[in-house]
Amino acid sequence: MTQRCIICGKPANEKKTYGERQYCNEHSAEFTEDVAPIWQATATTLGVMLLLMIGGAIGNQLTASEPTGTARLIIGGLYAIGPALAWQGLILRSYRRSEFSLSPLEPAIFLIAALFAAAITRPIVGDWLAFDLWLSRASSTNRFLTRILITGAFHVFVQYAIVRYIVWQTAAFSRRVDGVLYGLSAGMGYSAAFGLLTMLDAGGYTLLSGGLRLLTQQCAMLTGSIVLGYFIGRNRFENMEFTYLGMGFGLATFLTGFLRFAGIELNNTRIGFDASGFSPWPGMIVTMIAFIATIAAVYGLLKRHNALTIARLGTRE
Repeated sequence: MTQRCIICGKPANEKKTYGERQYCNEHSAEFTEDVAPIWQATATTLGVMLLLMIGGAIGNQLTASEPTGTARLIIGGLYAIGPALAWQGLILRSYRRSEFSLSPLEPAIFLIAALFAAAITRPIVGDWLAFDLWLSRASSTNRFLTRILITGAFHVFVQYAIVRYIVWQTAAFSRRVDGVLYGLSAGMGYSAAFGLLTMLDAGGYTLLSGGLRLLTQQCAMLTGSIVLGYFIGRNRFENMEFTYLGMGFGLATFLTGFLRFAGIELNNTRIGFDASGFSPWPGMIVTMIAFIATIAAVYGLLKRHNALTIARLGTRE
């Protein structure tokens, strides 16, 4: 029986196997490649988020009153979609400069995830089930469990389904790091659209507190996205245990839900023995640190996996 490459489906004339998967010569070398522009775009997007945080803080100090009307909506829209558009723009720019190959499915996934968040997720979570209203009246324990087991799981499942059924089994998914690429692509489009619609439903957000709320939500969702992408990427190229992808889904769900919970709850701070207040900073700082730590961990793990694979396959000098 002719062995075929799991990526392109062409006959694999020479026996190139890894993780009980068969590869042709081209793809046995390609699936261990790293793609620096993905990490560069993600790091730059973090910088954009930091600039928005600093800009919001400075603007809040300099302005005598909060923006209203159209200005309020424009500022909210910048916080909601600015980081995602920056990331997508940098990815496409790197492709145009021939820094790496990019399938048309990548921007398609970004748009599909955004459309799904707008057409399905937001109506279900925000209107039909009215989770925000219910959570505002629920106990802390119920809010914690709901954020993880219901809303967190729903957000992650949508992103998983988009990547899994659109690109995962195609030749466009030819590198381990493509899991991160497509996971972040889905997460960026999804979180941007969800945040934008949330902001529009509220009639705009305040310059600092509202902007940081949107960034906090994005960091929480994208942390789950990059974890999901890591597990999907590994599972694509190796015969892992049947529980492996489930573990990845569970971890991504927990991080998304927990960080969404923490990003809101931590903002209610004690300012005295008998009084409480609100600050938008604790939740933002915690979710930002978690997002940065997750990026660093996934980057390190992928570098290690790829180095070990190269050594075992002998695909490069």
